[in-house]
Amino acid sequence: MSAPGEYDFVMKHKLLTVLLVILGLFILLFLYDVFSYFNIPIIS
Repeated sequence: MSAPGEYDFVMKHKLLTVLLVILGLFILLFLYDVFSYFNIPIIS
C-alpha cells in the first residue's frame, strides 16, 4: 500500500496533466483560427 500523501500527489499530478492537455488543445484551436483568419498556409 502506498501512503495517502503519495496517492494524493499522483491524483493531483494526473489532474494537472489533463488540464494542461486541454489547455494545449484550446491554444492549438485558437492558433488555427488565427491562421485561418489571416489566411496563412500552415502546411506548405
